[in-house]
Amino acid sequence: MTVPWLTGEVFVHTDTDGTVRHFALPLLRQSILDAPRAWHDLTLPIDPALAAEIATSGGVEEARVKAYPMAKIDQPGIGCLFADGKLLLVDGNHRLVKRARLGFHSMRVMACGEAVWKTCLVKPGATVTIR
Repeated sequence: MTVPWLTGEVFVHTDTDGTVRHFALPLLRQSILDAPRAWHDLTLPIDPALAAEIATSGGVEEARVKAYPMAKIDQPGIGCLFADGKLLLVDGNHRLVKRARLGFHSMRVMACGEAVWKTCLVKPGATVTIR
């Protein structure tokens, strides 16, 4: 299956040092299926202040938060763990904001370490192929 480069399928993050990373969400999702032991199923507390900051910091469209389907509200997000212990939520930011607004106190996140997520980075304009 070939997945063309789509805004909704790639999460772009710029670190504080200016490093830009493009996370291919289809590859991360496939990795959960192919190598489940490399992933951690976490239940993380929701900080309402952080959720409010995420909602206004760019990349989270208010219309998508409002329209987020309740049928998907319990699906886990996808997170990438860094060597320094920080977790970057690469899939699930709209869901996190919606959950916070609805009064949820936690969210499930499937998280992987650098050994996994570094294999799921792509360059702008790339095509992601899943076998």
